[in-house]
Amino acid sequence: MIIGEGDSIPGLSGCGPYEIVSKSGVFEALQQLRDADWDADLLRLPLEGWSGCELLEEVQRAAPGVPCVVLAAPGEDWHQAVQLTKLSAQAWLPATAPVGDLMAAMEQAMTARLDWRSARVPEGEPWRRFLVGTTAAMRHVTDTIRLIGSRRSIVLITGETGTGKEMAARAVHAASTRAHLPMVAVNCSALPENLLEAELFGHLRGAFTGAVQSRTERFEQADKGTIVLDEVAEMPLDL
Repeated sequence: MIIGEGDSIPGLSGCGPYEIVSKSGVFEALQQLRDADWDADLLRLPLEGWSGCELLEEVQRAAPGVPCVVLAAPGEDWHQAVQLTKLSAQAWLPATAPVGDLMAAMEQAMTARLDWRSARVPEGEPWRRFLVGTTAAMRHVTDTIRLIGSRRSIVLITGETGTGKEMAARAVHAASTRAHLPMVAVNCSALPENLLEAELFGHLRGAFTGAVQSRTERFEQADKGTIVLDEVAEMPLDL
């Protein structure tokens, strides 16, 4: 998927037997990333209202494990490239890069995704593909997910940034009897209080200024499945 504004990238369409989907709306793109299994993402910067790092982090939350290639804006310095690389961008290319270089980077990204998919997981536990590592701490996480996966309960996942809380949440959902039903994730720190309430609980058309159409609540979308409230500690206490 290509996420970014502007015209199509010259020479990219028709390169290889791939389906290319382009989105300029970030929130629409993030929802599509959550709903389907993608091979690779191409982030085209700049994008109004988003820094490169913010956009990359949101994309990684929406589609963990999907490699991201960043096509930088003209004049961007290497400082941003270093920051994005630290956030695990698959590759960083200047906007003037030849199409061949861009396609090579995308090929490498898709190969990395294929390797990730084909990683060996224990028979009967496909959810283990979300977890990497065999340390005592990781075995404890695995045992806990195996224990709670079949239960209907509220789960609190804690940990430092970058430790894989989103992946653990996906593993819990995949290990449950709800695995075939929706898993809906909401980033509670990315929306102001008034928008977060409408996001979680929905609203009817005309309910308040700017409500030009009805919105289905996220809890309803996740009915009988799993809802993940990412950064739940950042929610206003009354909400």
